[in-house]
Amino acid sequence: MMPLKGAWKSFVMLTHGSLSRVSDALGEGFFADRVVRSLRREEPVRQKEKALLEKIEAYVSSIEKGRHQVSTGRLSDNAIASLNAYGRVLSIVVENTPNEADQKTIDKWINTIKKEVREALQTKKISPSKMQTTIEFFQFVREGTLQESASTFGWESVELSRPIGVP
Repeated sequence: MMPLKGAWKSFVMLTHGSLSRVSDALGEGFFADRVVRSLRREEPVRQKEKALLEKIEAYVSSIEKGRHQVSTGRLSDNAIASLNAYGRVLSIVVENTPNEADQKTIDKWINTIKKEVREALQTKKISPSKMQTTIEFFQFVREGTLQESASTFGWESVELSRPIGVP
């Protein structure tokens, strides 16, 4: 058996909470990756694409619920998931658009994503040129979840083979 050179040098003790957070982040990252890959292709909306577009709507709705819970202090159904989604979006906004008002940016993204998804569902066609905000937003989500997961495991940074965010 070959020894692992340096593989366990920076072994990090992970708690149940940190594993749970990284699990949530990875799940969200895989979802975001699926969204980006799917929306970059021009195609008709069949059952599979319709289900994905509906999941995007549910995700955006969850962000809105989380924002509402923070501003009112009232918890609603799926409070933890909604607050996590809102928190992740807030961190993405702060990191990527530091000069804009966070609330204004989130509202703009949410409204535009809703409009783009509704249009795709109504026209029964996914057109990448008409879904740019949705694609850009989920690129940020997948990059953010990758960084969050890496930091949980004690990795200082993650090298991407190529930039995956907005140029």
